[in-house]
Amino acid sequence: GAQNPEKVAPINESPVGFAGKGRFLDPRGITVAIVDDDEGVRKSLGFVLELDGFKAYQFESPAEFLATLGGTEIDCLIVDFCMPESTGLTLTAQLREIGVQIPVILMTAHFDPKIEDDAKKLGIYRVLQKPFAGNPWPQLIPAAIADSQH
Repeated sequence: GAQNPEKVAPINESPVGFAGKGRFLDPRGITVAIVDDDEGVRKSLGFVLELDGFKAYQFESPAEFLATLGGTEIDCLIVDFCMPESTGLTLTAQLREIGVQIPVILMTAHFDPKIEDDAKKLGIYRVLQKPFAGNPWPQLIPAAIADSQH
């Protein structure tokens, strides 16, 4: 018999995800915060994430993000390393100090082994070099969340 392509479920409808917080994680249930001073990066990343089904909030500085903490349930933080008033590492350290253990993905345009070492010490899930190859987010964000729940 010939294969009927109509009967194959599209990949994005397959029940992928990780059990955590008592639910399956698929992008539609995940809220992501993007902290980056570069408006172009923030907007394009927000656009890509929302196309993937994530809910994405954008913040132009660590201070702006910290000011909203508590009011919004954030499942994963994507933060730039280098910003005018702070770094993604500093923001992560501040969050850890106040007991916020959300998974963090750090973006950097200038890859450096020291950044990666510091990131590991803070429990940052992944350091990603900009520009990104392809679209890592649909796999990376749920994996970071699943990892943080162990």
